Amino acid sequence: MTPPAQSLAPTAVDVRQWPDVARLPHVPVRAAVARRLLGRIARRRGPRVELPGARLLAPAPTSAPTLCLLRPEAFFHRIGESGLIGFGESYQAGDWDSPDLVALLSELATAPETLVPTGARWLRRLYVQRPPARELSTPEWELYLAYSEAGLRTGCLDVQQILLTRPEPTR
Repeated sequence: MTPPAQSLAPTAVDVRQWPDVARLPHVPVRAAVARRLLGRIARRRGPRVELPGARLLAPAPTSAPTLCLLRPEAFFHRIGESGLIGFGESYQAGDWDSPDLVALLSELATAPETLVPTGARWLRRLYVQRPPARELSTPEWELYLAYSEAGLRTGCLDVQQILLTRPEPTR
C-alpha cells in the first residue's frame, strides 16, 4: 500500500541554487487546465494521484504507480506555467514525490503523446517558448536530423557520440 501523501515531507528550495524553482508562478487558468488534464490522465492511464489527506484525484488501484501531491496548488501552477519543465521544477521544489519514482516516470513516459488529448495539443504553443530562428538550423542540428532520418528509415537507430574535426591543410 502506498504511504499517504502527507507522510512524504516537502523539501526546502535553495533560493541561491535554484532561483527559478523557488519562485512560485501564479497562473490560475492554466493551473485549472493542468488539474483537469492530470485528472484525465489518472482516469485513463492509471497512475494513482494522491492529494493531501490521502484523498485520490481519481479512482486507481493501490498497485498503480503513485504520484503524491504534497502541495497540489503549487504543482498545478508550475505545470500550468511551463508544462514538462514545471513538472520537473515542482519535483525539485518538493511539490510532489513518489514512493517508486522509476515506476511512475516509466508509466508517464509510455506513450507520452496520449497524455494530452488530441484536440488540446494546440495549447502547447501558448506556453512553450520557441528558440530564436538562428538556433533552429545549425550544422550540428542538420547532421543530427540526417542521422535520425536515416536511422528511422532503416529501423536502425542507436546513440553514438562522434567527434568531427577538419583535416589539417596539406602543404
